[in-house]
Amino acid sequence: MKQLAYITKIFIEIVNGRIIKQEAWQMDIGEKSIISIRPNTHLNRLLFSMRDDATKAYNNYLQRCGKEAVVIIKLCYFIRSSTHQFYKDEDNSYIQIEVELRKKGMNHTDNYYVDKKDGISEKIEKTLIYLYDLFSEDYTRFEKKYLCNKVCFSGRAAATLVHEYSHLFEADIYLYSRKYLDQFNPMLKLQDLWFHQRIPKFCNCLDDELISSKSFVILEKGLLKNIIVDKKWATIYHLAPKGNGRIAFEENAIVMPRMRISHISFNKTISNYTRHPEENYLVIDNIKSGKLSPKEGIVTFNIESSKYYSSQEITKLGPFVISVHIHKLMNNIFGASNDEYCMACPCGKNGAQTPCGIVTPTEIYSLKDGINVLV
Repeated sequence: MKQLAYITKIFIEIVNGRIIKQEAWQMDIGEKSIISIRPNTHLNRLLFSMRDDATKAYNNYLQRCGKEAVVIIKLCYFIRSSTHQFYKDEDNSYIQIEVELRKKGMNHTDNYYVDKKDGISEKIEKTLIYLYDLFSEDYTRFEKKYLCNKVCFSGRAAATLVHEYSHLFEADIYLYSRKYLDQFNPMLKLQDLWFHQRIPKFCNCLDDELISSKSFVILEKGLLKNIIVDKKWATIYHLAPKGNGRIAFEENAIVMPRMRISHISFNKTISNYTRHPEENYLVIDNIKSGKLSPKEGIVTFNIESSKYYSSQEITKLGPFVISVHIHKLMNNIFGASNDEYCMACPCGKNGAQTPCGIVTPTEIYSLKDGINVLV
């Protein structure tokens, strides 16, 4: 089992089809130092492939959507290797895709990770078209009357909800969150996985502290089984570390206890739920960002797209910001779809960005019978 001691980052930025920046850096995890990489054949081949994927996606987008918006495409190719040479067969790699569209004072963004073997160009093109379509949506201004007693988190919104909830069990945050985590939804099972076949492999057999990676259960049947620790916090809480010591690609970065792949599931009673067409629901489809306040247990969501379903009509709501008591929201989940939605996204905990995965039902339903956890 080899330690992957180096992280190589190859970056390219393209604006409206023109290359603005391209660079390559390598981080020595042990020394926590970053150096620039000189051009070589392997590096040039990777840069060419990234440029080709981004340019092809942009040109296909132009044919369909035209030149109305400014298009910014950023690609980061990350490679983890056991030596400073990053082209060995055992090297782990994944790609971060960040896309932004700007038009008439508005902007829409998306940021996620994919496996190097995926169709990168097709994914970028699909993202560009999705973001462009958001400009043409006919939105209704959000009002408090749409905050009904039933809220559905769907797709990316469900994944963001689960991701923010998982933060409460990272040891440095649990130091504060444990004061209000007095009960848990007994129908919920939360796990931290180091590997999932539908998530890019950004975690390894050994973490950044040389601890063997193990998957484990955090919550099950209303009981807290484990929290997420690195070596330091494992000592404080008298626990065995399970490979959650992770470091960000930054100069002088420190190892922190970080989630890897948050996997949430529900028992059969809750998973068989089907929304009744006559009921009123606020359905949140996409959350642009979430910010957790650990001491209060409040998450502020920047919601990009949502719909209000009533017995008479469907109302598309414009972007808005909402704050929720995240632990209460999760404890009041009463329904979930019986399927699996997977996402890998950047997490900027304490300003240090690392990739995290989420596996969740596509739809999660919370609140009912007059319950309100909105701030």
